[in-house]
Amino acid sequence: GAFCAYKFLFNKPDKVVKGLINKAYEKFESPLKETKKIEVAGESVLVTTDLSVNTNIAGFEDLNGMNFNITTGMDYKNKKLEMGLSYLEDNNKILDVLMYVLDKNAYAVLKDIYSNPIKINTEDIDLDEILNNKLSAEDTEFIAKEFKNILIESLDMNDFKKSSDTITLNGSETKVNKISYVLDDAKAKKLINNIIDNTLKNNEKIINNIKEKKKKNNELINKLAEITGEDAETLKQGLKDSKIESDNILNGKTINFSIYTKGVKDDFVGMDIELPENSNIKIRKNNDNTTVSANISGVSIMLTIKEESKEKATIDMKINVAGEEITGTAAIENKEIDEKNSESKMTMSITYQEQTVGLTLNMKQQIGADIANVDITNAKAMEELTEEEMTQIEQIIMEKLMNSKLYNLINSQMQDTLGSMEDDYSYDYSELENESL
Repeated sequence: GAFCAYKFLFNKPDKVVKGLINKAYEKFESPLKETKKIEVAGESVLVTTDLSVNTNIAGFEDLNGMNFNITTGMDYKNKKLEMGLSYLEDNNKILDVLMYVLDKNAYAVLKDIYSNPIKINTEDIDLDEILNNKLSAEDTEFIAKEFKNILIESLDMNDFKKSSDTITLNGSETKVNKISYVLDDAKAKKLINNIIDNTLKNNEKIINNIKEKKKKNNELINKLAEITGEDAETLKQGLKDSKIESDNILNGKTINFSIYTKGVKDDFVGMDIELPENSNIKIRKNNDNTTVSANISGVSIMLTIKEESKEKATIDMKINVAGEEITGTAAIENKEIDEKNSESKMTMSITYQEQTVGLTLNMKQQIGADIANVDITNAKAMEELTEEEMTQIEQIIMEKLMNSKLYNLINSQMQDTLGSMEDDYSYDYSELENESL
């Protein structure tokens, strides 16, 4: 009796759909809470990234010795920025350029090219506006949570139908619960207009609810206005004007959703989305992997997500276009060294007809790092540089680049392209020998 009562009260389609939307939001919310730890502390953040490429494609072998080092630092408390780019070939630095923003000024440091920092701005930079007038993780979480609630309020739960079905999970046929939803012209119009109405309604509810007075500064419309750059009242009117009048949004076509759940708690195990023009997307959550397959306009894609966790995830990919297959794999590893230091690594490889391109990305994050630690006492404004100094800087940069593998690679590819164009547009003028002007 208790089981029957549970199934009747809590396993109705609307309860299951709301539960799945809430679980999806929880997955989104988790990394935001980690980000908020940094923002609340108000500490600086320095991210250093190393990018390298490897390939066996003929003519592109020089890519194997190239590395790009990128640094990005922000100090919220002291209003400082740091950005840098280093280009290396076989571990030898070809170019090393850094830019700093502090004291309302921007400075470029050209290592091994010019001895003094160069002040590159002519007007003050309002770093307060750049760093502070932005959406924080808390603001993003607020907007996402409100729209999650708005989506739940906007969906007509009577449109969801529940039944039983059988799908393939873990290599065998498995009985599952199926929740179906068909999106047609009428439902699409209703859903869009409900979202607009509920956005405006939720905005007023947040302001007027006494218990939510502390969130007045997080008013939904104001936060949306920050994203779009619109005035709040203009945005409100724009939302009202955006309400759909047409009854032909999908041109008479439909999109069919099938959500599959399993067990007493209705755990998500899969989804099918049938799109117009014989296109579809299928998701299956197995015990040790999640597969996503799509067939869109004759292009088939299969993704297999394995080892999905905060520390590690791997993805295998297969793409088939007109009988030609492209395979690939990607792996992401995250390592938390301590509360203020973490490392991550991403590797990706794509293969087509035995030709392979690989990408490796190593990233380090330091919280509380010293940002923009540069001596600007001898800085020189760009307009103060002499013509001789400017010429010397340009010559050194060009010499470094023109003697690099990167320049040779780009130049050879351009020559091949131009040569191909000449062949395509060549013309035999001998036929005109006997023609008069």
